[in-house]
Amino acid sequence: MSGGFRNSNNELRSSLLGFLIGDKSFTSFIDKNRLVPIGEKIPRFLDIFSRGLSAVGGIQPGSDSRFFDPKFTPPLAVAICYEISDGLEIRKAINSGAKLIITAANLDPYPAKLYNQFLSLARLRSIENKKNNLLVSNTGPSGLVQDDGKIIKLLDYDVERNEIVFPNFSSEKTFYTKFGDKPILFLFIFFMGLNIFWKIN
Repeated sequence: MSGGFRNSNNELRSSLLGFLIGDKSFTSFIDKNRLVPIGEKIPRFLDIFSRGLSAVGGIQPGSDSRFFDPKFTPPLAVAICYEISDGLEIRKAINSGAKLIITAANLDPYPAKLYNQFLSLARLRSIENKKNNLLVSNTGPSGLVQDDGKIIKLLDYDVERNEIVFPNFSSEKTFYTKFGDKPILFLFIFFMGLNIFWKIN
């Protein structure tokens, strides 16, 4: 798999591309959905200026689903860049059968202090869903996060290198994965109702 761009109906997409061994063309893909305003997503009325506003000239979003089944690996939950902040879609992907989270990112030109925030979000997604999270960044954190949020391996941000890691593919689902925020919402409404009841009486 590799990060890259693809054209779809004359629209540019930022994607994670899946290649079979020996192939020069991708056989599967998942497009980025959450785009950076102006940096990636250009409003239609500014299309004629897009080459000056964005390094790549304007990208269109893909499906909001983060479920990716490239066929040559078990199904994955994929977050491209700051899609890792979207816990709802990651949870949906795991409920659809994803057995590992993959987070691909290019955090340039964000300041380095945001790398820790990115890493914290990646660890949170692992803990919520009890899934390993494989981080691959050309700028930013790269490594492997265990299903309990523990960082198994983290590569140096400033050094280009290849490293072999062995993530665990798991079908296990947590209480949060199954039910999401519904129990918390129910408890909030319940206790608010009790509070109002006590005040009235």
